Amino acid sequence: MEIKTAKPEDWPRIIEIYNQAVTDGRFTADTRPVTLEERQEWLQQHTGRYPIRIALNDGTIIGWCGLSPWRPGRAALAGTAEISYYVARGWRGKGVADALMKDVIDLSLANGFQNLLAILIAVNNASLNLLRKHGFSRWGELPGIVNFGPMVCSQYIYGKKLFSPSGSPSRLAPHL
Repeated sequence: MEIKTAKPEDWPRIIEIYNQAVTDGRFTADTRPVTLEERQEWLQQHTGRYPIRIALNDGTIIGWCGLSPWRPGRAALAGTAEISYYVARGWRGKGVADALMKDVIDLSLANGFQNLLAILIAVNNASLNLLRKHGFSRWGELPGIVNFGPMVCSQYIYGKKLFSPSGSPSRLAPHL
């Protein structure tokens, strides 16, 4: 497996893999497939510190993991990025997400991020297990906000502190 940064020519396959998650259900809050045109602006934002990394097997993209700004434009949050990842059908459970997660955590450290956040649907056990394996913990819950028709569930915020701004947790302000 090879991991590299996505280029615009990779975008159709990235959207195809995302849409597999949409149609398989409960991996994302989207309930209908998206088009490349609908996601164009989002894809174009993934440059520099916020790449989309792709996993390839024999030249075919089998999964991807992207970093996105958390609350763009708010300077005090520039040290935090949101991580998202999707693996193609037939490749799930084979270590693709694990390899992508390791790669993006290392890249996040190299790019000076202090925190990573993942927003996921509470019934996505594969994601919960992956995040816990990589040192993420539950930082928050938005109870009962995901409505799949007959099923309503929560959305979780999982976080991982890569390092504090000073390198020491003692500089963190107390909760009020």
